[in-house]
Amino acid sequence: MSRLILTMGRMARTPYLIEKIERKVYTIEELCYSLAQCAQLLDDSIRDPDLVIWLGSECGLTELAAKLRPWLDRKNAYVEFVMVILEYAAFQTPARQKEIRREMEESEGMEPYRQLLARAEYSAGQGKIGQAQSELDGVLAALPELEREMRSRVWQQKGRLYAGQFSFRKASDCYYRAWKLTHDRHSGKCYLAALRMVTSQEEWDDYIGEHPELYDHALLVRQGIEQAQAACRAGSEGRTIRKMKQYLREGRTEELQSLLDLKAGELRDRFRETNLPTIG
Repeated sequence: MSRLILTMGRMARTPYLIEKIERKVYTIEELCYSLAQCAQLLDDSIRDPDLVIWLGSECGLTELAAKLRPWLDRKNAYVEFVMVILEYAAFQTPARQKEIRREMEESEGMEPYRQLLARAEYSAGQGKIGQAQSELDGVLAALPELEREMRSRVWQQKGRLYAGQFSFRKASDCYYRAWKLTHDRHSGKCYLAALRMVTSQEEWDDYIGEHPELYDHALLVRQGIEQAQAACRAGSEGRTIRKMKQYLREGRTEELQSLLDLKAGELRDRFRETNLPTIG
């Protein structure tokens, strides 16, 4: 069940467009939520006179609008401008507000390619995977060749997005590029795990045999697979699979279908729960 949120002011008839993230908001709460989500992407353009007018006329928050007007004449004061909004609305906790301030302050001196990376990560978090991939390609194009660690991080992010779409061949290619840059354990492990999803056990073992530099990473992948299989066998999922096999052997099709429908419903509910946006 969703929790109720009291609205400050009123819902606007005409929404305000946050151009930085191309999102329309109708209430002060939606504005605060959106500002918190994209804190690393904000810049001085958020000190928008139209936003101040919108808060006063559309949302009826004339006191807040009056507090914001003095900040319109101060250059590079967007952090304080945003904090006035967040503190007035008190939509987030004081601790969360401090985190948002820190994120904005850290992004002020951020190199252009780090800003591009932050935007790509934001797009990915919003489920805009194609857009995020294009933005990550832009980061790679902007990065100097000597920025090996950052380039590796970008390739890891691309691999993670492909893996999330079950495009394991593309994911393995991205993870391999990341690993070649830094030879770090995480990239190597992810590369071999993704590769295992698109090769047979024999092909995978042969590949490891031909690349001894990946042997330690392969051990980690094997251990992870064995642990996952053991947990599955011992847990409710393993019991369900054994029951399905029993129903299939005995020709109990109606009971098998009922169990399949039940598990499909559980997976659907789990997906909905894990993909709900976090408030605040």
